[in-house]
Amino acid sequence: MDSDNLMKERNRVLQRVQVALDALSDRIHAQNSFKVANKLMNTPEFKRVEAVGLFIGFGGEVDTFHLMEAALKLGKRVAAPTIDVKQHVLVWREITDPEAQIDLGPLGIPEAKRTCREVNISDFELVTIPALAWDEQGRRLAYWPGYFERTLRLLPRAFKVGLAFDLQVVEDLSNLAAPTMLNALITEDQVRRFGMMSPSPERRIPGGPVGYKGQTL
Repeated sequence: MDSDNLMKERNRVLQRVQVALDALSDRIHAQNSFKVANKLMNTPEFKRVEAVGLFIGFGGEVDTFHLMEAALKLGKRVAAPTIDVKQHVLVWREITDPEAQIDLGPLGIPEAKRTCREVNISDFELVTIPALAWDEQGRRLAYWPGYFERTLRLLPRAFKVGLAFDLQVVEDLSNLAAPTMLNALITEDQVRRFGMMSPSPERRIPGGPVGYKGQTL
Protein backbone atom coordinates (compact mmCIF):
# COMPACT_ATOMS: atom_id res chain seq x y z
CA MET A 1 0.00 0.00 0.00
CA ASP A 2 1.48 3.37 -1.02
CA SER A 3 1.80 6.32 1.36
CA ASP A 4 -1.37 8.07 0.14
CA ASN A 5 -3.48 4.96 0.64
CA LEU A 6 -1.88 4.32 4.02
CA MET A 7 -2.81 7.83 5.13
CA LYS A 8 -6.37 7.37 3.87
CA GLU A 9 -6.67 4.07 5.71
CA ARG A 10 -5.22 5.59 8.90
CA ASN A 11 -7.71 8.45 8.77
CA ARG A 12 -10.56 6.03 8.06
CA VAL A 13 -9.76 4.00 11.17
CA LEU A 14 -9.35 7.09 13.36
CA GLN A 15 -12.59 8.64 12.15
CA ARG A 16 -14.53 5.43 12.63
CA VAL A 17 -13.35 5.07 16.22
CA GLN A 18 -13.95 8.74 16.99
CA VAL A 19 -17.54 8.48 15.76
CA ALA A 20 -18.10 5.47 18.02
CA LEU A 21 -16.60 7.31 21.00
CA ASP A 22 -18.73 10.38 20.37
CA ALA A 23 -21.84 8.18 20.33
CA LEU A 24 -21.23 6.94 23.89
CA SER A 25 -23.63 8.39 26.43
CA ASP A 26 -22.09 10.14 29.41
CA ARG A 27 -23.42 7.40 31.69
CA ILE A 28 -21.87 4.52 29.72
CA HIS A 29 -18.65 6.49 29.25
CA ALA A 30 -18.33 7.05 32.99
CA GLN A 31 -19.25 3.45 33.84
CA ASN A 32 -16.75 1.98 31.40
CA SER A 33 -14.06 4.41 32.53
CA PHE A 34 -14.60 3.20 36.09
CA LYS A 35 -14.30 -0.43 34.95
CA VAL A 36 -11.02 0.28 33.15
CA ALA A 37 -9.62 2.14 36.16
CA ASN A 38 -10.72 -0.65 38.50
CA LYS A 39 -9.01 -3.31 36.36
CA LEU A 40 -5.80 -1.29 36.37
CA MET A 41 -5.91 -0.77 40.13
CA ASN A 42 -6.37 -4.51 40.66
CA THR A 43 -3.26 -5.47 38.70
CA PRO A 44 -0.28 -6.54 40.82
CA GLU A 45 1.84 -3.96 39.00
CA PHE A 46 -0.35 -1.05 40.11
CA LYS A 47 -0.68 -2.36 43.66
CA ARG A 48 3.06 -2.59 44.25
CA VAL A 49 4.29 0.68 42.69
CA GLU A 50 4.64 3.96 44.53
CA ALA A 51 4.66 6.37 41.57
CA VAL A 52 2.36 6.40 38.53
CA GLY A 53 2.22 8.55 35.41
CA LEU A 54 -1.36 9.00 34.19
CA PHE A 55 -2.46 10.57 30.92
CA ILE A 56 -5.42 12.96 31.02
CA GLY A 57 -8.30 11.60 28.96
CA PHE A 58 -9.48 13.78 26.09
CA GLY A 59 -11.93 13.59 23.20
CA GLY A 60 -13.79 10.57 24.52
CA GLU A 61 -10.75 8.66 25.83
CA VAL A 62 -10.89 6.86 29.16
CA ASP A 63 -11.38 9.37 31.97
CA THR A 64 -8.39 9.19 34.31
CA PHE A 65 -9.37 12.11 36.55
CA HIS A 66 -10.92 9.95 39.27
CA LEU A 67 -8.13 7.40 38.81
CA MET A 68 -5.69 10.13 39.82
CA GLU A 69 -7.74 10.89 42.92
CA ALA A 70 -7.87 7.20 43.84
CA ALA A 71 -4.12 6.76 43.36
CA LEU A 72 -3.43 9.76 45.58
CA LYS A 73 -5.71 8.37 48.31
CA LEU A 74 -3.66 5.17 48.18
CA GLY A 75 -0.55 7.23 48.91
CA LYS A 76 0.99 7.01 45.45
CA ARG A 77 2.81 9.83 43.70
CA VAL A 78 0.99 10.91 40.55
CA ALA A 79 2.34 12.69 37.47
CA ALA A 80 0.45 14.00 34.43
CA PRO A 81 1.78 15.47 31.18
CA THR A 82 2.04 18.98 29.78
CA ILE A 83 2.62 19.37 26.04
CA ASP A 84 5.79 21.16 24.90
CA VAL A 85 4.89 21.94 21.29
CA LYS A 86 8.25 23.49 20.41
CA GLN A 87 10.26 20.46 21.51
CA HIS A 88 7.52 18.00 20.49
CA VAL A 89 7.73 16.24 23.86
CA LEU A 90 5.66 15.71 26.98
CA VAL A 91 6.79 17.36 30.20
CA TRP A 92 5.55 15.35 33.17
CA ARG A 93 4.49 17.23 36.30
CA GLU A 94 3.52 16.05 39.76
CA ILE A 95 -0.17 16.24 40.65
CA THR A 96 -1.34 16.42 44.25
CA ASP A 97 -4.80 17.96 43.65
CA PRO A 98 -6.30 17.09 40.22
CA GLU A 99 -9.23 19.47 40.66
CA ALA A 100 -6.91 22.45 41.14
CA GLN A 101 -3.93 21.41 39.01
CA ILE A 102 -5.50 20.23 35.73
CA ASP A 103 -6.86 22.73 33.23
CA LEU A 104 -7.07 23.36 29.50
CA GLY A 105 -3.68 24.19 28.03
CA PRO A 106 -2.84 26.54 25.14
CA LEU A 107 -3.96 23.92 22.58
CA GLY A 108 -7.33 23.45 24.26
CA ILE A 109 -6.26 20.07 25.64
CA PRO A 110 -6.49 19.31 29.37
CA GLU A 111 -3.03 19.09 30.92
CA ALA A 112 -1.13 19.57 34.15
CA LYS A 113 -0.70 23.24 34.96
CA ARG A 114 2.75 24.56 34.23
CA THR A 115 3.05 25.70 37.84
CA CYS A 116 3.21 22.06 38.92
CA ARG A 117 6.63 20.67 39.74
CA GLU A 118 8.36 18.94 36.84
CA VAL A 119 9.39 15.33 37.47
CA ASN A 120 11.58 12.81 35.69
CA ILE A 121 9.10 10.30 34.31
CA SER A 122 11.79 7.62 34.08
CA ASP A 123 11.66 7.54 37.91
CA PHE A 124 8.02 6.42 37.77
CA GLU A 125 7.23 2.73 37.91
CA LEU A 126 3.97 2.61 35.95
CA VAL A 127 2.83 4.87 33.12
CA THR A 128 -0.48 4.82 31.23
CA ILE A 129 -0.63 5.51 27.51
CA PRO A 130 -3.59 6.78 25.43
CA ALA A 131 -4.46 6.33 21.77
CA LEU A 132 -7.56 6.66 19.65
CA ALA A 133 -7.30 3.18 18.11
CA TRP A 134 -5.56 -0.04 19.17
CA ASP A 135 -5.25 -3.55 17.85
CA GLU A 136 -5.06 -6.88 19.69
CA GLN A 137 -1.25 -6.77 19.65
CA GLY A 138 -1.11 -3.36 21.35
CA ARG A 139 -0.25 -1.30 18.29
CA ARG A 140 -1.68 2.19 18.58
CA LEU A 141 -2.86 5.06 16.40
CA ALA A 142 -3.16 8.61 17.73
CA TYR A 143 -4.10 11.90 16.12
CA TRP A 144 -0.79 13.39 17.21
CA PRO A 145 1.84 10.64 17.00
CA GLY A 146 5.26 11.08 18.54
CA TYR A 147 4.61 12.55 21.97
CA PHE A 148 3.91 9.39 23.94
CA GLU A 149 6.31 7.36 21.80
CA ARG A 150 9.12 9.56 23.13
CA THR A 151 7.94 8.93 26.67
CA LEU A 152 7.86 5.17 26.07
CA ARG A 153 11.50 5.17 24.98
CA LEU A 154 12.44 6.69 28.36
CA LEU A 155 10.84 3.83 30.28
CA PRO A 156 12.92 0.66 29.93
CA ARG A 157 11.86 -0.67 33.34
CA ALA A 158 8.42 0.82 34.00
CA PHE A 159 5.17 -1.09 33.48
CA LYS A 160 3.68 0.58 30.41
CA VAL A 161 -0.05 0.13 29.97
CA GLY A 162 -2.57 1.43 27.48
CA LEU A 163 -6.06 2.32 28.71
CA ALA A 164 -8.96 2.21 26.27
CA PHE A 165 -12.53 1.09 25.66
CA ASP A 166 -13.27 -2.14 23.81
CA LEU A 167 -14.72 -0.19 20.89
CA GLN A 168 -11.27 1.36 20.35
CA VAL A 169 -9.71 -2.05 19.68
CA VAL A 170 -9.94 -2.60 15.92
CA GLU A 171 -8.58 -4.86 13.22
CA ASP A 172 -4.89 -5.53 12.66
CA LEU A 173 -2.93 -2.26 12.48
CA SER A 174 0.40 -3.78 11.44
CA ASN A 175 0.40 -1.78 8.19
CA LEU A 176 -0.32 1.48 9.98
CA ALA A 177 1.47 1.37 13.34
CA ALA A 178 4.80 0.27 14.81
CA PRO A 179 5.09 -2.79 17.07
CA THR A 180 3.95 -2.13 20.61
CA MET A 181 6.30 -0.88 23.29
CA LEU A 182 3.67 -1.63 25.92
CA ASN A 183 3.39 -4.35 28.54
CA ALA A 184 -0.41 -4.39 28.60
CA LEU A 185 -3.63 -2.93 27.22
CA ILE A 186 -6.61 -2.68 29.57
CA THR A 187 -10.20 -2.21 28.45
CA GLU A 188 -13.44 -2.55 30.40
CA ASP A 189 -13.66 -6.24 29.41
CA GLN A 190 -10.11 -7.51 29.21
CA VAL A 191 -6.48 -7.21 30.28
CA ARG A 192 -4.20 -7.99 27.34
CA ARG A 193 -0.52 -8.58 28.11
CA PHE A 194 2.36 -8.43 25.65
CA GLY A 195 6.05 -9.21 25.33
CA MET A 196 7.61 -11.55 27.87
CA MET A 197 4.41 -11.69 29.91
CA SER A 198 2.08 -14.57 29.14
CA PRO A 199 -1.43 -13.58 28.07
CA SER A 200 -3.77 -13.24 31.02
CA PRO A 201 -7.23 -12.38 29.68
CA GLU A 202 -9.87 -11.36 32.20
CA ARG A 203 -13.60 -11.16 31.55
CA ARG A 204 -14.44 -8.24 31.49
CA ILE A 205 -12.54 6.85 33.94
CA PRO A 206 -15.42 10.78 29.91
CA GLY A 207 -12.26 12.14 28.17
CA GLY A 208 -10.74 14.00 31.10
CA PRO A 209 -12.27 16.14 33.81
CA VAL A 210 -15.97 16.95 33.59
CA GLY A 211 -16.67 19.30 30.70
CA TYR A 212 -13.98 18.10 28.29
CA LYS A 213 -15.92 15.19 26.75
CA GLY A 214 -16.64 15.55 23.07
CA GLN A 215 -13.72 17.79 22.15
CA THR A 216 -11.49 16.38 19.42
CA LEU A 217 -8.04 17.24 18.16
